[in-house]
Amino acid sequence: PEATYLSVHGEHKLSILPQDNHFFRAYILEDNVLPDGQIDTPSQRRLWEARAYLKERLANCSIDELRTFRDVLDKAKILTYIVDDPSEAALIFETTNDRGKRLTNLEKTKSFLMYKAYLAFEHPESHLNDIQAWFSRMYQDFDEIRNQNIGEDTILQYHFTAFESWRSGQSYKGYYQYVPEVKNKINKFLKAGDHPGTQTFITRYARELQQSFRTMKTLLLSSDEYMTNLFAVGRPANFYPLLIKTWQFDEGADKTQFKRVARLAEIYSFRVLGIRRRRSDAGRETLYILARDFDGDFPKLIKKLQELILGYCSDSVFYSRLMSPTLYDDIYRSDQRYLFWQYENYLRRSEQPVASPMSYAAFISQDSRTKLTTEHIAPQTPKTSKIIVDTSIEPELTEEFQEKHLHCLGNLTFDPLSANSSKSNNDVPTKNQGYFVRAPFKTQNELDTFLNPETKKWDAHSAETRREKILKFAMSYWDPITV
Repeated sequence: PEATYLSVHGEHKLSILPQDNHFFRAYILEDNVLPDGQIDTPSQRRLWEARAYLKERLANCSIDELRTFRDVLDKAKILTYIVDDPSEAALIFETTNDRGKRLTNLEKTKSFLMYKAYLAFEHPESHLNDIQAWFSRMYQDFDEIRNQNIGEDTILQYHFTAFESWRSGQSYKGYYQYVPEVKNKINKFLKAGDHPGTQTFITRYARELQQSFRTMKTLLLSSDEYMTNLFAVGRPANFYPLLIKTWQFDEGADKTQFKRVARLAEIYSFRVLGIRRRRSDAGRETLYILARDFDGDFPKLIKKLQELILGYCSDSVFYSRLMSPTLYDDIYRSDQRYLFWQYENYLRRSEQPVASPMSYAAFISQDSRTKLTTEHIAPQTPKTSKIIVDTSIEPELTEEFQEKHLHCLGNLTFDPLSANSSKSNNDVPTKNQGYFVRAPFKTQNELDTFLNPETKKWDAHSAETRREKILKFAMSYWDPITV
């Protein structure tokens, strides 16, 4: 009978943590309907997912399989060890957590802090409750960003990198040893008999770690232009320790100083890692050191970031890379699209008629109808258009044009994938008359203004003139000194 497994004399056999026990009884053990929005914690969500999984799994089992499961349950032996207080529970968990499912570094850190607090505090109960509360908040914050392609252990490392002292040399990178480093610091306090030092470190570390999880959630869910630009250009990982710390140190209501740092991070990502195509970890350790050593002096930090950007990608290098006649093949397509997205919004805010900016959501859309791709204006492999046009203004794709201008910045734009495919390799006049002048993008609306005024053709003059306009924008927009 059901009561044999779930309850005895009306008392449930299993209870879990107080904040989740009512949910466990009402919606897991009992067959009540779960109202929308009723799940309050990550552990409740996991309980509900486990229930759904088991319900589906058992529904597909044969009678013989179900009987086998029942027999296993009937014969199972459970060892119960009752402890008097949370302090002893922390001790047991820390000494027996090397079996079963592999723990995350965050879980290991939590159990270690609680165990050492048990040893360091004369009356540890309230302190253990504080640690438990801080970690509960971390898990709740992380649950809101678990779909952001970042792990809880990664945030743990970012926090250590930004707020703890560590050393780094040719053969040792302290920021990679973030769990052993914390354990060593606490163990040194205890070995020296410095219980006050141990208490202070554990309390501070747990509290500040919770603050970093909250900050990380704020940054990842931000709709602020400075963060969405950084997400759009990609490669934000190198900057997170610095962003977490500067966000917390900037006490201004509008976070002006933080925004300057975020803007420089975006410039670094685009200029150094995108256009210059340095390795994705270029300057990572330097950025981590800047985060570790940052003490609130924003002007000093801004200057160092500017110097770092120009050291890796000077103005002359940035300009020459953008001037390349083979830019289409020189830089990643994602960086090309990002460049034209920012150029599009520059046109929308600076040239009449002024228009609303193209949103971040529109830029990252993966819908086949709206997903952006790079488009050649004068096509790579021309074909006859099905639309009748004035053949006298067709582009002259001479050998020289194809060598010097076909793949240059001035002959490129972006376009939705579906539109790009439909236009295929149609000639420029077809695109202009049949699409570009009515396109939703100012980047394309302006193309007819670059036709050679004498021949009315898209030629080397057109590509060069447009490249110069985009270059002027790029040199100004991604200039780290004017931030």
